[in-house]
Formats: sequence, C-alpha cells, structure tokens
Amino acid sequence: MGRPAAGLRDHGGKPRCREAGGFRLQSGGDDPYHRHRDIRTRQIDAVGLDPQPRKPADDAFECGLRVPCIERDSFAAAGSRLQQGFRGHLIKSRARASSIVYNLLVDGVGGSASYELEFPNGGLAWVVGNIIGQSPTTDNRDLISYGAEGPRWPDNALYLAHNTLVDERLGGRFLRVWTDRMPAGTEVWAINNLLVGHTEFSPQAPGRYAGNQPVDRSALVDADGLDFRLPGNSPLRGKAMAPGSVRERSLTPAAEFRLPAGTRPLVVGKPLSAGALQ
Repeated sequence: MGRPAAGLRDHGGKPRCREAGGFRLQSGGDDPYHRHRDIRTRQIDAVGLDPQPRKPADDAFECGLRVPCIERDSFAAAGSRLQQGFRGHLIKSRARASSIVYNLLVDGVGGSASYELEFPNGGLAWVVGNIIGQSPTTDNRDLISYGAEGPRWPDNALYLAHNTLVDERLGGRFLRVWTDRMPAGTEVWAINNLLVGHTEFSPQAPGRYAGNQPVDRSALVDADGLDFRLPGNSPLRGKAMAPGSVRERSLTPAAEFRLPAGTRPLVVGKPLSAGALQ
C-alpha cells in the first residue's frame, strides 16, 4: 500500500488513477517490514476499502492511507487507527467531499509521516472528533494541509471541529491552508479543537475560529499510552461552547474514537470538552 489508488498501475508500470469504483486497503500481515507499522481500521466507507493481509511488493516504501485519485465521489473514514507512517501521509484525499471523523491518526514513536492529513485539492472536508498527532521525526512540519495543489472542485471548505491535535515537533504547525492557491473566500472553520504542544495555530482564511484551547502534553491523562483525554479535574472539562451547524450539518460530535479501533457513541446532551475525547 502507499501507492496511488492502492497500487494500481498502467501497462507502463506507472501509478494509475481510479476515478470510480472501490479499492482495497491491505495491511502488511506478518511481514517483518510492516510488523511495526500500526494500521488498523474498523470503518472506511464510500470507496470500498477492505483491510486484508498481504505480502508487500518489493518496491513498497510508503505507509499510510492515500486516496489521491478519487475524483468523482466522496471519501469517509471513521473509527480507524493509522500510526507510524514512513515518508507518505497518513491520510490523503483528493475527493470532492471527504468526511474524516472519530479516527486516531497519530504518527507515534519513530514515525516519519509527512502530513498526517492532507487535502491537496481542497474540496469539502469535514474533520470532526479525530486525534491527530505528529512525532518529532516527522517528515513535514504541518499536521493538516489543505489546498497545496490548488482547487479541482467548485465547492471548497474545511470544517475542523472537536479534534485533539498533538504536535511533538519543535517549530511545527497544526494547520496550513494554502490560501494563495485556493479561490478567494474559501471558508475554514476551526471550533473547539484541543491544541497539544507549543505549535503555531492561527486563522488562515475567512471563516469561524472559536473555542480552540492550547494545552501542554502533561495536561492529558497519558499521551504516551494513547490516552489523550483531559483528566476529570481539568478546568476545561465540560466547558466547550456549542459548535453549531454549517451547511445543514451539525459539528457536534456524536461519537468518539475507542481503542484499539472503532467508535463509541456519546451521551446526548452531556456538556462537551474541547478536543476529540469526551
């Protein structure tokens, strides 16, 4: 895995795009090259991904979920866990509409992923309730990138709500929006995100920015053990603002990521905290 469209190639051996239909996500099984790479998935929808063990190709060199050529459909990932990338991005989507909700995308110790989450051609991107983190050995200073290659779709907006963003890289950046390459007025909302680390986060495009809370890594229960919750005595517990709705879709999380992979529903009406875990 790690090649465009899950390794599809034309007769000349070059990576080939798939514009319709599904493809299969394959993990490394027992092969020693992949044994340390933690790729687990409970639900990845809309493009027919189905985790299956396999032996990697001889020229495999990237690790991550890349959806670079889905240009006529939507892409959704929920309850999935991707860690310890190698040179590539953990998730990359060029889809017209992408829904990334309730996942754990944390590069982890020894990981060298580039972006943890990338939308190179913009599109309509919903990013809600995820734990997204990069390691000190990351291949890129940005966790999330939007619009680096300019627009491919007429409708472009990024909605980033109730995520826990963790950056262990000195001089890192939680979010980069390539406003110079995207249409004027491309909207970005960033609401109730928990910002872990001493990393840059600032408005980069027109939109709504509110309720984003910076904290030190020590403010979490056990980040090294993948427990990214705020402790029960945290002053931020239950103090998040109502995130509201946009485009007739609520930004209030309905579930949260659950280890080892999957989701659990949240209690309706319970006061929310900043971040992905309630």
